[in-house]
Amino acid sequence: MSAEPIAIYTANVTVYWSGLVICLGIAAGFFLSLGIYTGSNKESSDLWAFFPFALIFSVGLCRLLHWYCHEEQYLSWAAALTDYSNGSFCVQGALLGVYLGALCSRALGFAKNTGKLLDAVAPGFALTLAFIRLSSLFNSSCHSKYTVEMKALQKLPFAVLTEDSAGNQSYRFATFFVEFVLLLLLMLVLIALYYKLHNSKMKAPCKRDGHIFRLFLILFSAIELVLDSTRNDSSFLHFPGHLKVINKFFGFVSVGQLCAALILLFLLIYYSRLSVQANGRKWYHWVLWLGYLISLATVGGLEYCVQRWSNYFRTIYIGMSVGALLMGAVVLLMYTTCIEKNFTYEDEYE
Repeated sequence: MSAEPIAIYTANVTVYWSGLVICLGIAAGFFLSLGIYTGSNKESSDLWAFFPFALIFSVGLCRLLHWYCHEEQYLSWAAALTDYSNGSFCVQGALLGVYLGALCSRALGFAKNTGKLLDAVAPGFALTLAFIRLSSLFNSSCHSKYTVEMKALQKLPFAVLTEDSAGNQSYRFATFFVEFVLLLLLMLVLIALYYKLHNSKMKAPCKRDGHIFRLFLILFSAIELVLDSTRNDSSFLHFPGHLKVINKFFGFVSVGQLCAALILLFLLIYYSRLSVQANGRKWYHWVLWLGYLISLATVGGLEYCVQRWSNYFRTIYIGMSVGALLMGAVVLLMYTTCIEKNFTYEDEYE
């Protein structure tokens, strides 16, 4: 059962705990990134200029994506952007929103290097997403469709008490809280990676910036591939008109999983191309791509299985987690082939 959702109530104003937690997460993430960025850059105006654009784009895209998947919850797309008293959001829109915010900051002349900016943003972004997931403690979003029967696990971080419309109570897997914990760990990993790798010299023609943000995308996508499948409110794309045939093949894959899979594929292609240019075509390129295809088949096949034979979800999700970890590891290993192994550390780079 969700905690009391209302934090402040007056005759004219109602403030929800979930909204307060999200606002706190946005502020905490921004100031974490600001501290990281100013630690290695003299000016902070880049980040201050980036923030409002990233916020506006992220909120708008998150709501529009949710509207497209759940049109029945809104009067129109305009209502989705202006009336926040109902409906929800898809956090995948924030991934594009943050990137567009960085581009706007550069277009206005504040950011000379969007890669350096996004590298510092990555840990704070992970922290913000963690708080967004934690906000589900005060509503019914991002909860699981699977029950937890073992009494020892019927508590956070594993399970949460829920109640359906008929008043029946059950302990459900706490998808939102597990992801909150994983995103906090991801934040710590990204902070460590930032200070260890953000100035790593890359093999020509690889650039030195933007890799920490890409590592964030890789690890976040691996998390989403599995956990989004457990949700009872996952969003699905429904292609209209002549594109309806696509629904037969991708209709069972949620927006979170589809975005995660496409991000991992794009980044694998990106680093494969750079690695081939830097090292020539090597045997390990074929091995890594084979590993990717095996992991993709594993995750996709097991996602189909868990929807057909949900009674075996525990075993299936163990296999799916292994597949997602392998998929993320393949992309990370491809990235490491682009790093110059012998170099003198430099505090600044262009």
